Amino acid sequence: MTGERPRRVLVICKGNICRSPTAAAMLAARLGDRAEVRSAGTHGRYAGEPAHPLMIAVRRYPADRAG
Repeated sequence: MTGERPRRVLVICKGNICRSPTAAAMLAARLGDRAEVRSAGTHGRYAGEPAHPLMIAVRRYPADRAG
């Protein structure tokens, strides 16, 4: 992508502690420098809370094995 700006992708879920950060990490791993990937949430209610343990386990799974 010489001379072009990378595409921007925003992944949104409710709390931004599980789904959207996980999806953003997976997309960023797949797209590399072709896109700027970020995540966000629509509600601040969950700010500071930990992600669900199953989502933490998924994030530890190597992206190159995710199919």
